[in-house]
Parts: sequence; C-alpha cells; structure tokens
Amino acid sequence: MEEKKTQSAGLKALLIILFILSLGSLYFALMIVAISIESSPIPSFYGVMLEHMWKFFLIVPLPLTSTILGIIYIRKGYKCKKNIIAGIIMTAFLCIYGSFSGLSAETISHDFEYAQALSSIVNIDIPADSYVAYTEKLFMDDKALLMVKISDSSQSNFIKALDTNDGWKRDIAHIPANAVDIFTLSSTSDYDYFAVYNESKGIYSDYDGKLIFMAYDVETSVLYVTM
Repeated sequence: MEEKKTQSAGLKALLIILFILSLGSLYFALMIVAISIESSPIPSFYGVMLEHMWKFFLIVPLPLTSTILGIIYIRKGYKCKKNIIAGIIMTAFLCIYGSFSGLSAETISHDFEYAQALSSIVNIDIPADSYVAYTEKLFMDDKALLMVKISDSSQSNFIKALDTNDGWKRDIAHIPANAVDIFTLSSTSDYDYFAVYNESKGIYSDYDGKLIFMAYDVETSVLYVTM
C-alpha cells in the first residue's frame, strides 16, 4: 500500500480552510438569499425566496474547489478524503436548492397586467409605476395572491382613494371570519386598510359569491390581494 505523504503546513492549512468553507457553504448561501429577500421591493411576498434561490449557485465554487484540490492531492498521496466527501455533498446540496428558482418562472409573475386587471374590477386606480408580484394557487388553494408595492410618489393619492371609497375600512372587524382564511388574516394582521369586493355581484362588503380580499399597509406601501 502506498504510504501517505506528510502534508506541508501551508497545504494542510489550505485544505482545512476549504473543508470548513465547504461545510459552511449552505449557511453562506442562505445568508446571501436572506439579504436579497430583505432588499427586494416586497420582502413579505410568498415566493420571494424561491426567486432568489438561484444564488445558491454563487457559492458552488467553494465546495467545488475543495473537491478538485482534494482529488488532485489524494492522487499525490496526501490525506484529504474529507475535502472530497464534504465538497461533493455540499456542491450537490447547493445545486439542488439553486435549481428551485426555475420553478418561479412558471409560478411567479411581475407583469403589471395583473394589477391593471384588479384595478378595473374593484375601481381603485393602481399607479402604473407600482411593483407587482403575482402567484397562483397559494398554499395549494385555488386563490391567487397579488402584492403591489405602491411607489412613494403615488402613495399619498392612493391612500386618498382608499379613504374616499366606502368599501375600505381602517379595521378588519367588518369582515366576517369565514370570508378570510387564517393564512391571509395572519399575513395582514398589521395592515391599515381592509376591503372585500364581491366580484360575482360587482359590489363591496357583500360576502356571498366570488370574493376578492384586499388589505393595504401604509408603512410598507404594500397592497395585499387574494382572489
């Protein structure tokens, strides 16, 4: 059996560092994704993490380098099997998680046409410079989720439009509990304006038919809609 060579101090330190970085690569990737989520226009949007998970690929060079160097040096007789094992495992995890972002292309849209369609239905003008995030079948439900970030320049006029619309109230108490699901209630518990529009009848505050629930948060200038 071939005798294992004694590693130099520099090489040993390099391989140990790469091994540690490989083990921490998932944490580094999650940290990058978390920062990206907080920096996005609507951090609370369901699916925002999915959109940023491709950034797991940015960390792949760390465990991949550990794997490649491990293979090179193990062939030269050095002890670095752990670098290869950790590198392969972490590279696989990063690639698997990073590939999840591909799902967002089919399930998430930022097309303003969804906000425009809502605007024409509920008679509330949504500014064209708003940021839109839309996804269908929220949590295996038939309902779609639309979240709109109203621009700072348009927020004042948008709030005035809500204040002058009798269907919008400053609390959720006027909406029956069975008209809104638990997830939606918890997601909008800190919002400032609430309304339910009956699309079947074309009126506000009627709860027998196809309903559109809407809530607006002044602090974040986000309009939350399930329909």
